[in-house]
Amino acid sequence: MASEITNMLPFRQYSDNDVVNMFALEDASTSIGAGTVVKVKNTTDGLNADFAHGQAGDNYLNVQGNAYSPEIVNPLKVQKAGDGDVALGITLRDVRETDENGEKLRFYPQKKEELQCVVSGETIPVATKGIFTLMASAFSGSVVPAPLAELKVSAGGTLAINGNGSVVGQVLATGKREGSADTHAGGYAIAKLNF
Repeated sequence: MASEITNMLPFRQYSDNDVVNMFALEDASTSIGAGTVVKVKNTTDGLNADFAHGQAGDNYLNVQGNAYSPEIVNPLKVQKAGDGDVALGITLRDVRETDENGEKLRFYPQKKEELQCVVSGETIPVATKGIFTLMASAFSGSVVPAPLAELKVSAGGTLAINGNGSVVGQVLATGKREGSADTHAGGYAIAKLNF
């Protein structure tokens, strides 16, 4: 069984037209779960940045003794949204470097797809609106709001009923998963979101 970091359960309903596929997670050392609220990070390079990322001073010469294969990294970044931030949306995949056995997912693409994740530097899909089933960890303080509660962006890429920003969604229904064998046991909510 894979180690779980996700904040989202499988039931979700959204249009592919509402998914933005052009940003990577800002912090390469951070693992975040699907269902994390993110905002666009302001960068000075923007669309002028190079997607081939290497060491400073690399001249990409492909000669014997100087052969080099650069790592492709997306320069457009998102980061966890904070309280009152204008958010882009909610992540649809986990961002992680290793699997449950410590194997690097960068070298194991099949396992990466099985875990439905991306590694740092790769583009992460972000949904801007839809209906999602979110675990308690997707909400501030890991407290699932009551049905019909209005949601706002909160600290650490979570959602909450109290916050400083505008309303981004509403809780449609809540429930609780039980059982010692259930890796997703605990409270959850189905929420309609529109960032």
